[in-house]
Amino acid sequence: MKSKRRKYDGSKRKAQAEARRALILKCTAQVLADSNTDEIRLEDVAQAAGVSVQTILRAFGSKDGLVIATLESVAPDAVDFTSFANIDIEDLDAFVRTVFSAYDKIGDLVIHALAEEHRSPEFQGALDLGRSYHVEWVSQVFAPYIERRPAKDRPVLFRALMAATDIYVWKILCRDEALSFDEAVATVTFTLKSLIQEKEIMKKYLWLSHSSGGNLPPSLGVAHALRKRGHEVVFATKPETIARIEGEGFRGIGFKNAYTQVDKYPDMGPMTRVACSLTSPDIADEIKEIVATEKPDAIMVDAMFPAALDIAPSFGVPTSVFCHTFLWRQLDEWQGIMTKLAELRGAAGFAPLPDMQTLWKAQTQMVLTSVDALDDAPLPGWDHVTHVGPVLDNEAPAQPIDLPWAADDAMPLVLVSYTTTELQDPAKVQTALDGLAELEAHVVVTTSMVIDPAALTIPANAHVVQYADHNAILARAALCVTHGGHGTMMRALKHGVPMVLIPGFPHDQAPNAALVEKLGVGLALPGDADAAKLAPAARRVLGDTSFKSSAEEQAKVIRNLDGASSAADLMESIVAGKAVEAIA
Repeated sequence: MKSKRRKYDGSKRKAQAEARRALILKCTAQVLADSNTDEIRLEDVAQAAGVSVQTILRAFGSKDGLVIATLESVAPDAVDFTSFANIDIEDLDAFVRTVFSAYDKIGDLVIHALAEEHRSPEFQGALDLGRSYHVEWVSQVFAPYIERRPAKDRPVLFRALMAATDIYVWKILCRDEALSFDEAVATVTFTLKSLIQEKEIMKKYLWLSHSSGGNLPPSLGVAHALRKRGHEVVFATKPETIARIEGEGFRGIGFKNAYTQVDKYPDMGPMTRVACSLTSPDIADEIKEIVATEKPDAIMVDAMFPAALDIAPSFGVPTSVFCHTFLWRQLDEWQGIMTKLAELRGAAGFAPLPDMQTLWKAQTQMVLTSVDALDDAPLPGWDHVTHVGPVLDNEAPAQPIDLPWAADDAMPLVLVSYTTTELQDPAKVQTALDGLAELEAHVVVTTSMVIDPAALTIPANAHVVQYADHNAILARAALCVTHGGHGTMMRALKHGVPMVLIPGFPHDQAPNAALVEKLGVGLALPGDADAAKLAPAARRVLGDTSFKSSAEEQAKVIRNLDGASSAADLMESIVAGKAVEAIA
């Protein structure tokens, strides 16, 4: 009778091998905790594990292989922080306790491995995995605090959080300083709170912005003043200006619905898209979603944004409408542009919004970044209006430039600056160059990114750039040729520089040109003035010292005004007032 062949079952031997491997790794970790890897002896590990040295070498190849395998085996069990993703600040103590408990298990081993990383590429590979995991869990755990910071501050905060949670901090506190576990945890918890707590105590301001041309720089100036005080400012605006906002270090939310209903509006050239982005129901719906997500402490709205102004008071936080030019002396012009926007919304088939005065008066505060002394007398019933002074901060691209003429050159310097928007007209800039070509003066022209200087015919006395710091140029200028935008006009007056104005399309430029003539600080030309009209006007202003004297008198009024700081004071006060009201 033939006997049955018994089937071999290797599972028991495999289990024994795995158990033996695990024991060797455990014993290696214990030995390494008390030794440098250069000092570790395989004989000691073999004795502790009850195996031979040959068994260890067959399993791990070498002493370095054994150490690396030990490091890889203990790390996953000791370090698992996924449950702390998106941590709340109140949970920091528990989180740090978890981290330091893990470091207590693997810290000595890792520190020994780091000390010898230089001599073995295998060590470096294993430790690089640990570094990658450190990056991963810091990113996950502190995501809410990192993401809410301005873009330029996020890498700084991330690196600081990486440093505060590094295993070397554990070594310094627990090994070098011999602090107790509780003392070490308290130290790191305090450090982490100090890094992220700013987010908890600052206020968040949401700016619903019509970010066109000269409207954006003063908004950014106020935002910078608020950020210097520890607050956060987030801009929600049309998508094409997000790059400018992020370039200043602020978080920008581009409206996805800015132009979704543009086809319903009548064709009015560039005005069609402007009207849609400022008045459409879709933009109002998106603003509601943004406010619900951002949960701001206060809302700031540009004066020419009817859809936002209509719903802003419904959010239950203080609201401020910002006007970056004069109000009372331009009330008719404001009424005209707001009526035109309302008509275009109506032509698109949408229900009417409240009129301009109702929209503006419904807000907690109306802030004018202009000069009270140069505006007309206020109307009754507008007690919430405050002039804070001009905000004349430069945007990031406007840096000082080297001019081709010596600083002590006696020849008069003329600055030519028109709009920075898509409304910039190359023909108008060329007219200025042609009109000033025979003038005994040096001419500096800034065109913004809209016009390539190479597309212009530049006379011998002119230097053309896209951006420059106007403050630095006006400090030595004798004349400014401009369009009558509020920002450039105020900047010229602050430096006591007379002007020749050729107003453009925006509603405030013609009234500003009239004001310049009324003050005796310059001349105003028609919007279609050609080179033949500009040349004698420039000569007259340069030759008649009364224009310069009048401009210097106005500079005394404007020079010490800090509109950005005053606006920040006002924003803080209305938020504080809301808090007091809530307590009461």
